[in-house]
Amino acid sequence: MASPSKLAVVQKGLDYVVSRGTGSRAGRFGVRVAGKTGTAQNSHGDDHALFAGYAPADDPKFVAVAVIEAGKHGSSVAAPIVGEMLAHLLQH
Repeated sequence: MASPSKLAVVQKGLDYVVSRGTGSRAGRFGVRVAGKTGTAQNSHGDDHALFAGYAPADDPKFVAVAVIEAGKHGSSVAAPIVGEMLAHLLQH
């Protein structure tokens, strides 16, 4: 198991992905989300879009993952889907 200080570094990085980086579209729904974008190469067509996130970032209650086949980019396609799902779960 990771030490609390190492876990805090990872959590800060996941928070930065949404607050300052490629996952910013996940944070546009009124809930503080932390997560990671991704893109998986697809030799048969457009790349797959990925995003895994949790919310609220400072006290996680829910986690969601989106894999969009041929979605091209995790940042523009998968991240907002996860952000909206997490916001809906927390606001309802």
